[in-house]
Amino acid sequence: MANETNNIKCSIEGYIENTCDIIFRTYSEELAKQPLSYIIYSVWGTSAEGKLTEIQRDIHAMLQPTVEQIFRSLALEDLNLERRMGIEYLIRGFIISRMFFMLELFKSTVCKADTSEHNSPNILNNVEVMGHA
Repeated sequence: MANETNNIKCSIEGYIENTCDIIFRTYSEELAKQPLSYIIYSVWGTSAEGKLTEIQRDIHAMLQPTVEQIFRSLALEDLNLERRMGIEYLIRGFIISRMFFMLELFKSTVCKADTSEHNSPNILNNVEVMGHA
C-alpha cells in the first residue's frame, strides 16, 4: 500500500513538474515581467479583469491535459462537480505554488548573474532538487 501511494505521489508530482518546466522554459521572461496574479489567472483559465492574454490561454491549455491526467491516475473521473472542484482546487494550487517557486528562483538567479553570461530560459537546468513537498 505504501509503495502504491508513493508511486501515485511521484506520478502526480512528475506530471506537474514536467508541465511547469515546459511552461516556464517557454514563458519565463514574460512571466517575470508580470504580477503573480498573471500566473494564477493562467492556471485557472479565467481573469477578474475579463479576457486572458494569448500567453495565459496557452499556459492554461498546456496545463489542462495534466490536470485531466491526474484525475485519471487517481481514478477520479466520475466525481460529482463539488468534489471535482475541491480536488481541482488542490491540484491547481500545487501548480501555482510550483510556478511561483520557479519564478522566484529565476528572478533571484537572474539578479545575481551577469546578464551577458546567462541564458535565462535554461537557467533551471543546473538546479538540484532538494527533496519533495
